[in-house]
Amino acid sequence: MKKSVMWAAIPQKMVLICVAVAWFVTAEAQELKFGVKGGLNFSTLSFENNDYNIHNKVGFFVGPTVRMSLPVKGLGLDASVLYDQRSGEAKLDKLMGGRIFWTTIKRQQITVPINVRYDIGTDHFGFFVFAGPQVGFNVGGSEPTKMDYGDWEPKSVSFSINGGLGVTFLKHLQLSANYNFVCGKDADISINRDNNAFSYVDTSKMNAWQLCLSYYF
Repeated sequence: MKKSVMWAAIPQKMVLICVAVAWFVTAEAQELKFGVKGGLNFSTLSFENNDYNIHNKVGFFVGPTVRMSLPVKGLGLDASVLYDQRSGEAKLDKLMGGRIFWTTIKRQQITVPINVRYDIGTDHFGFFVFAGPQVGFNVGGSEPTKMDYGDWEPKSVSFSINGGLGVTFLKHLQLSANYNFVCGKDADISINRDNNAFSYVDTSKMNAWQLCLSYYF
């Protein structure tokens, strides 16, 4: 019991850490640029058990963003508040007595990525690499997703890591690509059949390759 409580507290601690880092770096920022960003999520849905056939789908994300430069040349930070949607299809027939279990799973979150970045070049044209933490808050509804013989219930808060690279051009535009890796599992799945005569419990997570276009004013 104590162990489960301890793990449940980890996302809240991560939120506090991200807020503290953002506050500290903002205080040290030399220049701020505000903008908007949006892009595509190429989801990679996975389960702890490997008995599924998975078809991943393309999702999207969009929201405001800010970019900050730091006293060290080339070093900066960007932070965003994004609506993030990911989805995938899962098929399970190995444990269902010949009956196929098939459902579409959708993950809807407000995400807050905070990335440390290093830029080479100028505002008119340059390259950059970045990495950092991301906190996600579920906004897909409080009720579990109903599936054939079961439920898929996302965690209310998830923690993940970003890492990627990009290019800045025409002073205001930025194109980037990155991988978002979920730390731990971000959803629980439970399958019940024949009045609970058959039960199956699993966990899942939904990582994503992301392609993003940003515009800074």
